[in-house]
Amino acid sequence: MRYHNPKIPEGINISSTHPLADFAWMLTGIALGLLALVVSAHLLAAWLVPQLPFQFEQKILRTVEPVWEIQTKLASADEKKADYLQKLANRLAQQDTLPEGLVVKVRYINTPKINAFATLGGNILIHQGLLDNLHTENGLAMVIAHELGHLVHRDPLLATGRATVSLAAIALISGFSETRVAENLFSLSAQSLLLSFSRQQERRADQYALNLLNGYYGHTAGATEFFESVETLADNTRGYNQLLEFFDTHPNRGARMDTIAATISDPTAPLVPLPDFLSSTRR
Repeated sequence: MRYHNPKIPEGINISSTHPLADFAWMLTGIALGLLALVVSAHLLAAWLVPQLPFQFEQKILRTVEPVWEIQTKLASADEKKADYLQKLANRLAQQDTLPEGLVVKVRYINTPKINAFATLGGNILIHQGLLDNLHTENGLAMVIAHELGHLVHRDPLLATGRATVSLAAIALISGFSETRVAENLFSLSAQSLLLSFSRQQERRADQYALNLLNGYYGHTAGATEFFESVETLADNTRGYNQLLEFFDTHPNRGARMDTIAATISDPTAPLVPLPDFLSSTRR
């Protein structure tokens, strides 16, 4: 038997497609794989978050709580405001049976920012700028009850989880070192906890707030006061700049105001005025 080396055809190891096309397909596959991973992680977080005890949020919050303690170090006049806000939140919370372990803590911050938001550990932060743009307790109660709705539905923890998953995906794509990844994932600052909620979450919190207001006052008149104040401020540049943070954390305000207004059956119902000591402009 005779053996011979066959002639190798030209180009046998060369792809029939352009190398850039192969590279593009490879990148597309990686991107789709990461997208599927992120989506799966988000769905897992949505299922897992309601199962976690509120004490878990307290542990996460320990990294930023000292910062808030500094921000909320109160003078005697501010303590009166903080006490008023906390008592109003407590009265509203009594209109519902809160989940086990949820302790609502209202933190007053003496800055001109026009904002209020809920975050981890049952915390609601309210800035002086928001108080200066309200005149009735009903309007303030709507804001507090709305943020309380976010806490009850675990929206801050879910938002934090989703942000962490997204950051992890960015870390994988960017090729951060392990130390850098850990630093970005677990060293959460107060600013990183100020997260935007989805439109669905906002609508759900609005409905929750309306239920609390109706239970406490017997009506929902005044529920749109802050939205109306926001619309007025947004008409001028200075007011718009002051509201940028509020717009970021409270999306779809126009449609929400219309929806809330449509639920007010008695817009002429008596409203409770805010005490003058809450305002930095009314004395």
